Amino acid sequence: MSICSADYNKRWIKKFFDAFIALPEWRENFASSEIDPKQIHETVDIELKEGTVAVDKEIAAAIKKLNDQGIETAFSCQGGNGGPIAYIVLKKGSRFPEELLSAWRGAGWQTNGWDVHADGLFGQEDINAQRFVQSLKDWVNGELDTSGQKYRVLEPRINSLPKIPPFTPPVDENNTLEIQIKRIIKKGRKAKFSDLTRLRSGRDRYSTMPLEQLAELAGEAAAKTLRIAFTDDGALASAMRWVLRGLPPQLAIKKVKADQTIAANAKKQRR
Repeated sequence: MSICSADYNKRWIKKFFDAFIALPEWRENFASSEIDPKQIHETVDIELKEGTVAVDKEIAAAIKKLNDQGIETAFSCQGGNGGPIAYIVLKKGSRFPEELLSAWRGAGWQTNGWDVHADGLFGQEDINAQRFVQSLKDWVNGELDTSGQKYRVLEPRINSLPKIPPFTPPVDENNTLEIQIKRIIKKGRKAKFSDLTRLRSGRDRYSTMPLEQLAELAGEAAAKTLRIAFTDDGALASAMRWVLRGLPPQLAIKKVKADQTIAANAKKQRR
């Protein structure tokens, strides 16, 4: 994309992805016109050294030619049609012809000599699969572009983004952490010890964030309140993470102290 990411803040980016998920009609602005929705995924039987084998129709001729040259294939898939990415894996001791390796590397696909995966950007699996199939057909017909540029899928250039229509982002009812935090905030001072100890965040974007950045995001007032309560950097960082997840400073302090109590009791029991 040619749009400078610096022009868009985190709040805008979140709004963009919420719209991308929730509004399928608006999402069509980013659909690729190169995908062929009529692509058919069929298999055919071919005779190989080990006997009759069913392979995907679009790459059958190439699989047959490889095996006729003594390059034995183990697994293959033409990809496309919303399925897995296109790939070919050879049996141990086999290696693709250099002209194919050159073309695939030029196309930007992963290959180590005995396998190839025609992967690319998320959402471009079908396009890459079609280009992969084309490279194999060209090879069979003696028309392979060894530079790979014919098969390379370029990142679409977008000079401007369509305006995001007004909408309310969907609420994830399964977000139990958010629900628990709202319940604890509603209880306020009446929140029980067990309410706080049951609160678990799992790993999120704040988990590995350094203390200085946490303090900056939490804000001066919240950071000052938490620093009065904790002198230990670990506890202070934990409290700031809970503030950023939605707990008010005083409840974040109670949460961290509750966790400290549980940890201390567990340590005593191990002695």
